Amino acid sequence: MFNLKLVEKEENMSRLDLKDKPNKLIRPAFKFMKYFDIRSVDFSNMGINDEQINILAGYLRRNPNLRSIVLDNNPFTDDGLKRLVNELKTNTKLAHLSIKGCQNITDEGLKQLCDVISTVNTVLFQIDLDPLNFNEALA
Repeated sequence: MFNLKLVEKEENMSRLDLKDKPNKLIRPAFKFMKYFDIRSVDFSNMGINDEQINILAGYLRRNPNLRSIVLDNNPFTDDGLKRLVNELKTNTKLAHLSIKGCQNITDEGLKQLCDVISTVNTVLFQIDLDPLNFNEALA
């Protein structure tokens, strides 16, 4: 069973904090997020890989209520980010994405993200990342 203590209410937004929680909670989290209309989620340090990013991307397609996603310090790669970026072409709700400490993201993945947010998705206005890990012009 999911622990309701993981949900915080902030003004008009529910936040799910899964930071440092076991990786096995990722799949149940999506059902939980839909049921409780979660708008912000922190998946930091959960060991999220490309397969789980694909699940997140599918969730964004079917339930685009998320406004903020924190994916800091996870091992997903450019392939996972590409899948997420593809969903951002149609998702017009997500306003914040954090990918700090994601060591497997390269300039190639960041370029794909930049291309989408500069041409298609102008709603995503805050991206947190480690600028020293990327080409200065991209960051």
